[in-house]
Amino acid sequence: MFLDEKLYNRVKEQKINSTDDAKQMLNDLYRICEDHYKPLLPIPGTPEGTFKNVRILLNKTFTSWDLCVKRLEKENYPFVYLLKDNTSYKELYLSNSALKAIYDKGK
Repeated sequence: MFLDEKLYNRVKEQKINSTDDAKQMLNDLYRICEDHYKPLLPIPGTPEGTFKNVRILLNKTFTSWDLCVKRLEKENYPFVYLLKDNTSYKELYLSNSALKAIYDKGK
């Protein structure tokens, strides 16, 4: 299953009745993203283990998040704003200075 499908299915199965439910869903979505890309990270020191390849993998992860959000927008999902505004996986990832430095080395 593609990452955007995993994210979409997780959102659709969540009943949001409180802020705790929303926080739990967001944390689950972040974990799903990490669980998806971490096993695919190239091994440093190999020809594939370049910062450029890491950046490509992360961009695919960020794109999957965006595809999920667009699909939810088309369906008029009532809590789509939770996934759009300052909580996207890319925003969260790049807010960590060490992770941002790794991502930026792949330019």
